[in-house]
Amino acid sequence: MNEENTAEIIRSLERMTENENRPEVYKKVFKSFIKIPKERYQKLLLIGIIMSIKIISIGFSNNTISIFLNIVSYSNNFAIPVFTLIFTGYAIFQALSNRETLSALLSVNENNRSKFEEYNFSFLSTAIFFLCIIGLNYIILVLFSGVSTAWHLSWLSNQINNIIATILIWIYLMINIHALLEVSSFILNLYDCFSINAIANGIDQLKENQKNTHN
Repeated sequence: MNEENTAEIIRSLERMTENENRPEVYKKVFKSFIKIPKERYQKLLLIGIIMSIKIISIGFSNNTISIFLNIVSYSNNFAIPVFTLIFTGYAIFQALSNRETLSALLSVNENNRSKFEEYNFSFLSTAIFFLCIIGLNYIILVLFSGVSTAWHLSWLSNQINNIIATILIWIYLMINIHALLEVSSFILNLYDCFSINAIANGIDQLKENQKNTHN
């Protein structure tokens, strides 16, 4: 390992040992939710436009609440297993972070953050994202349990009620699709970890073979 890699590993370790209180960590996580990359924003916009006709039909339906609660249930049925899967993936990530792989992850720096820090934060933010979705779904299901399907804001016209419902459903679905795209990033990060682990172990094995050959 050269001096440059050693210095980068030391800097990464120093950043990781900096004491951050929980509010600061949560602030970083929620900031990562809001700060959507341009490519993902374009995907969300395209999907939102494609789904708009269906969302409008739900918002202006006579059974809007019933249909929406079914959507929330489907979301929960997806989010809970994925939340469990994230922890399994994180356990795999930690298991892969052996000596050689960890050195490789710590020595690669992008945007003032090592690959290990990037992947570690990615797993944390994805887990919190899905935890928030599960919490949101729980609140919605509790608030609307037992509510009549004909419920509406009585001081507003039916058309305004339908427009508000359409907008809120659209926002809710975009949050869920954003989470779905986050899962794809999570899977790619895990794939990168496997690749880096294989490369690091391969290089280590080659060094070992060369050493045995010379002996």
